[in-house]
Amino acid sequence: MFKSTKTKMLIGGAIAMTLSACGSSGSASSPQSDVKTQAIEEMLAPWMSNDAPGVSVAISLNDETVFAQGAGMANLENDVPLSPESVFQVASVSKQFTAFGALLLVSEGKLSLDDDIRRYIPELHETQTPVTVRHLLDHMSGLRERNTLVQMAGWLDDDILTESRMLELVSRQ
Repeated sequence: MFKSTKTKMLIGGAIAMTLSACGSSGSASSPQSDVKTQAIEEMLAPWMSNDAPGVSVAISLNDETVFAQGAGMANLENDVPLSPESVFQVASVSKQFTAFGALLLVSEGKLSLDDDIRRYIPELHETQTPVTVRHLLDHMSGLRERNTLVQMAGWLDDDILTESRMLELVSRQ
């Protein structure tokens, strides 16, 4: 759908600016929020299609969802439209948020980069050299990546990956 990296950056920036605008005062039903909702819907308009991949957007303010809408298709082959309930594989997109959250805990003194990860995941086997939080954040832990483990275990792409199944798989390394 996107023709260039520049287009992706412009769309991302526009959505980010709209999201920050949604943080202004005013209730979800105010005329001001209606204008903001209309602006978001206008940005989603190019993805309103039954024959192209799309996007799903959700915005929350003070722990309340103030906007949620899907546009375009989640699965073209099976004719499945996107919706706010669509589930996405976020993959590596979440890594920076996880690292940021961990570093916030470090700054609050609730976590140390040099903590053995078994302090938080005791199910993992003890290793000769402890694996630390820092090792995980630096991708130097020696632990295999989740998708590699799943493939090695023979799981299929559409298998359900629950937290307990993944913990059991990771702990067998």
